[in-house]
Amino acid sequence: MHMMKTITRATPAKIHVGHAGHVGHVGIRSLLATASLTAAVLLACGNSAAAAVVAGPAEAQPSSIVQNAIGAFSSAHPGTRVNVRAGAITRVYGNTFSTGATPIDSADAFVNANAGIFGVSAADLLPVGPFPDGARVLPLVHDAATNSDKFTLVTYSQHLNGIPVFRADLRVLVRNETDFPAVLATTTLKDLGAFGANFNDAPVAPTSIDQKKMLRIVRNQFRTQPTITNTEMVIWAGVDDQPEPPRTAIKFIAEGGLLRDPDNYQKFLYVVDAQNGRILYQENQVCFMDVSGTVNGLATQGSGADICGPEVAEGLPYSKITLGAVTVFADANGAWTATGVSPATQTAQSTIGGLYFVVADAVTSVSSLSAPLSGGPVNFVHSETNADALVRAQVNAYLQANVIRDLVIAQNPNYPVISGQSGANAFTINTNIAATCNAFYNGPSINFYQAGGNCQNTAFSTVVHHEFGHHVVASGGSGQGAYGEGMGDAMGILVTDESITGIGFQNCSGGIRDANNSCQFSAGSCSTCGSEIHACGQLISGCIWDLRTNWLAEYPADYRERLASIVINSVPLHGSISTIAADIVVDYLTLDDDNGNINDGTPNYASIADAFGQHGLPAPPLQLLTFDFPNGIPTTVSPNGTTLLNVNVNALLGTPEANTGKFFWRNGNNGAFASIDMTQTAANAYQVAIPSTVCLSTLQFYVQAGTTTNTTVTSPANAPNGFYTSVSATSTTAVFSDSLETEVAGWQVGTPSDTATTGQWVRVDPNGTAAQPGDDHTADGTMCYVTGQGSPGGALGEADIDGGQTTLLSPKFSAIDTDVTFVSYWRWYSNDTGSSPNSDAMPVDISNNGGVTWFLLENVTENANAWVFKSFKVSDFVTPTANMRLRWRASDFGPGSLVEAGVDDVFVTGYSCAASVLGDLNDDGTVDAADLAILLGAWGTDNAAADLDGDGTVNGADLAILLGSFGP
Repeated sequence: MHMMKTITRATPAKIHVGHAGHVGHVGIRSLLATASLTAAVLLACGNSAAAAVVAGPAEAQPSSIVQNAIGAFSSAHPGTRVNVRAGAITRVYGNTFSTGATPIDSADAFVNANAGIFGVSAADLLPVGPFPDGARVLPLVHDAATNSDKFTLVTYSQHLNGIPVFRADLRVLVRNETDFPAVLATTTLKDLGAFGANFNDAPVAPTSIDQKKMLRIVRNQFRTQPTITNTEMVIWAGVDDQPEPPRTAIKFIAEGGLLRDPDNYQKFLYVVDAQNGRILYQENQVCFMDVSGTVNGLATQGSGADICGPEVAEGLPYSKITLGAVTVFADANGAWTATGVSPATQTAQSTIGGLYFVVADAVTSVSSLSAPLSGGPVNFVHSETNADALVRAQVNAYLQANVIRDLVIAQNPNYPVISGQSGANAFTINTNIAATCNAFYNGPSINFYQAGGNCQNTAFSTVVHHEFGHHVVASGGSGQGAYGEGMGDAMGILVTDESITGIGFQNCSGGIRDANNSCQFSAGSCSTCGSEIHACGQLISGCIWDLRTNWLAEYPADYRERLASIVINSVPLHGSISTIAADIVVDYLTLDDDNGNINDGTPNYASIADAFGQHGLPAPPLQLLTFDFPNGIPTTVSPNGTTLLNVNVNALLGTPEANTGKFFWRNGNNGAFASIDMTQTAANAYQVAIPSTVCLSTLQFYVQAGTTTNTTVTSPANAPNGFYTSVSATSTTAVFSDSLETEVAGWQVGTPSDTATTGQWVRVDPNGTAAQPGDDHTADGTMCYVTGQGSPGGALGEADIDGGQTTLLSPKFSAIDTDVTFVSYWRWYSNDTGSSPNSDAMPVDISNNGGVTWFLLENVTENANAWVFKSFKVSDFVTPTANMRLRWRASDFGPGSLVEAGVDDVFVTGYSCAASVLGDLNDDGTVDAADLAILLGAWGTDNAAADLDGDGTVNGADLAILLGSFGP
């Protein structure tokens, strides 16, 4: 047994503040100037320019284009909510918003249809994961009993012309059940606005970036000359909740000094302006721990340092054992069996380290033991005499690192990066670094200091769990900062079931930070516990501890497993930011949900909401009522206020109160919403005549009703931030409509400049391949245009485009017969197979002079491998004329590229503002006998078109209105 040691209180020292722009090692001696020796840990990691803070309610709003896209999305998905912070969406959640044949199909369908709500193009969202290993598909919430996963996370990274946008990604969570419903999207995508629309730069190869110039930019921030690595061209548009004007930039890592010399070791990530070299962002890659506490020794029992408990021999999991030419690894308990050992082998050797971790020591040899093969069991006991604190540190660091790794992998066997770190790729533990009172994570390793300076050796229990927690956060694709610090502490909670981190760092009566706290979210200063990232991190660790307490009472038999599952699987959902905000609650509720709709609650809504609510992070409110629209949500409304909207209010978790229905509306994105009462036509059924609007304006609206408990509920649920949209017009005209089911005159395949030898456009019922659709888009149709028709069951590239370009031109149409004209179509494009993928494109053009000159609508490079809808306002691109035409040009100019394309359901729609006549039911401009016949045919019904006074019934009052307008 290792005896208890006496700790003498040190004399307080002054806190040293480094020069601006630099974050270095902050020793524990600096912290002794605080009031208590059990003050908070400082784990310096993340943005060195300023401490990360919790994002509060944002005043910024998305652009009007994005708001309109959000309105259209809400109209199509009434039960789905969006969370907006700092002018951008951070979460899409609530009800199912997409389905598909596979998780990727479901996620892709959402992206292809709705990328506009994030202010980006689907073509700019590449199938590249945000995790350090580049993985983009990740199972979540593993069930060991069934060897299955509850969810699949499908991820995308934002690029512009092939250049990555710094820390901008989209993560779509799909439930692994029938139709793979998508239930959550978390995003850090950047709306690049005009910059993205006009940007034409090509990526710069890393080898072309001037490393000497990068070195000159940052050299004065290092004590010793750094090495520049990982150079990459990026688009900079800000980070976390701090958007900035987009620009091209260079990202790189600068590392100086040696690990064994911690006072001079530095490692930073930089983003610098590509034009002027100004540093836009810098982030410390070394995650330190400056703490007041103690360290455990050789397999110390309990969660404290070695001065707080005895040492007992424990199995070292997955240890490496060498027997001549044979190498084996122990199991989780340290037991091992070797087969195939040569009879000539005389000894077995064990060095601390194993399958998942390599131990390196800064001042002494890593403990290594040899034992003879004498016919009986070969048992190794490292540091059996328990006399060397340095060896105890090696064993304890290795043991605790395996404990926390096993916990992570048990909850997610496919966890990014960590699941692949074994054997030759094992993760590094550096022990006994020649300094005191610190520990840190820097990406490739976790690192622990020797005892001294009134501090114990930092390789112990919750300190190891905390530092490996930084690795969990980084591997999960998240930023560090406050979130990383809090989640590091959370790893200790999951292992020890105790709230305190670092018990015994200086004395056994206390630790260095306690998750059993009352820290409250503060929009201005991060938390009531402080704005410094380690203090701020207590928000998330406090929520997790309170959830643990709630579940201990509810599920005493398995609360720890439940907690570990939801905490660990939430990390990949967080996004590449370091902030802590209430949208994290959405992640927890979505992982907990059992029906793909968190609007009606989740199995543990109350306990999760309570845990986060105790710290000022509210859960989204439960949906007490649901709304449905029997006649649909109109996409076009009459400017004269005659469009009727029918709304049914249904009980869910509450009971509707009669006569509480209200309609809220505004024109465009400005000003407050006005409201009127809806007319109750039956129990919980309402009707409202949508008020007059400015023709061709965008109407934004939502509805509201109350419960018997005086709670108001809206649809969309997050109104007024969410709303429905319609276009105000007196009429719409189908200028051109072709589902391609029959031959229509005017389509043209091929032009004199075409050079493709195979894969020319052809109108057929397509034979599907992995690159070409097997069905057209039309719901009840079969025909569409595709680039070549192969034989049924033929090879992937049997009829793909080869040798150049093939062109498809639409019939001519007019865009001047209505006030505003839109063109829309569904298209298919695939160029991500073959030996040279992603090397071609399909420009789609519009002409206003019959095809003499052309203007680009979109340049398709997006490999959706699915039917994608596109719609464009003609006047945004060209002056409308009576001689319009569309053109699709698909090509294969590169070697080995496999290109397939398709076009279907082409429509041209006009919106008009011609004055309408009340009673003109057939829209011929005159109220006459034909209109009278229509009204009489609808007599006594609730036909909305003939119900001219909007009272819900076609009757004598409506006849009087019609006769009052009768005649030319």
